[in-house]
Amino acid sequence: MNIKYKPAHYFTLSHPLLGSGFRNYVKLLLNNFWRIDPRFSLKLVFSFVTMLVWSPLRWFESLILFRKIRRTEVKAPIIVLGHPRSGTTYLHYLLAADPALAYSNTYEVFMPRLFYFFGKYIGKMMDPLMPKKRAMDNLSMGAYKPTMDEFALANLSQASWCHGFYFPNRINHYFSKYVIFENGDEKDKSAYKKAHLYFAKKAQLQNPGKTLILKSAATTCRIKELLEIFPDARFVHIHRHPDAVYRSTERLYEKILPMFGFHKVTNSAIESFIISSYRAYHKKWFQEKELIPQNRLVEFPFEDFVKQPVHYLQQCYQKFGITMTTHALAAIQQVVNNHNAYQKNSYLKLPEDKQSEIHKKWGFCYEAWGYTF
Repeated sequence: MNIKYKPAHYFTLSHPLLGSGFRNYVKLLLNNFWRIDPRFSLKLVFSFVTMLVWSPLRWFESLILFRKIRRTEVKAPIIVLGHPRSGTTYLHYLLAADPALAYSNTYEVFMPRLFYFFGKYIGKMMDPLMPKKRAMDNLSMGAYKPTMDEFALANLSQASWCHGFYFPNRINHYFSKYVIFENGDEKDKSAYKKAHLYFAKKAQLQNPGKTLILKSAATTCRIKELLEIFPDARFVHIHRHPDAVYRSTERLYEKILPMFGFHKVTNSAIESFIISSYRAYHKKWFQEKELIPQNRLVEFPFEDFVKQPVHYLQQCYQKFGITMTTHALAAIQQVVNNHNAYQKNSYLKLPEDKQSEIHKKWGFCYEAWGYTF
């Protein structure tokens, strides 16, 4: 692993926190004891000032929509599950192609309190400034592309794994506290549930009559809480060979931590986190997956899914009682065709000591999914 900090990372003017609220932003800084590397201060100042500029519009939208959001019901959403770098984004893109389903895009998750009235203006401003491909895997991206809900939770509350990306020296803290709820603190769970339900209701309000797709890198560890929020939810879980996930997760953090972080972190700290968090993540998944009724869970391996994506989506639709229309099928197939030209990252073989450690600590996942060492 090789996290590199370049001068451009010190002067990045785009940061997900610019869509946060004032109270949430200041509380985040206080909770992290203002641990800001001075070299990243411009990134902090710009996001803070932008957040303040948007404040009147946030208050206006929240005031106007307060009662409507409270009355909105989210019925039987489809929730995408899977560890980061397991193929969840590709699955998300394909589901989002169906016009009968609703998804949250980049400007909506970055601006969760603004997108209802002002989203089309924000999207027009944001899209030209964004890279056309994701840094970690070269998948297409932009202001209108499907994006995970976790960024919205980070701007609505303290209950988000994404805060660990912003303060990577405390990424273990945020993972333990708000992903696996290690200490069982009901306040932490309540903060998460309140934020996720608010965001889902607002997304549903914007897309009446459509089935909502929810996707976050952390939801696989929150099955109990998700079923309390959305008791009729349907789940799609995708898994991938752990060796590939490890390498790909290293690359993910190599790319996003310099861009999003307000301070530096060592390679060894993140390597240790990847190994320990993956183990804890899947221990909780295997414990809680039994809570999901069998007729509301579909699971498949990434390696098979990429070969026959339409086939596996048809299985999901059939099990969930959803009709895949001719129009939806054509739209999904178009995304598949576009993806066929996509060049996947290639990785060197893991060092023997690292591979041995992974096999030892993640062995239960290899066994459960039938992967070989």
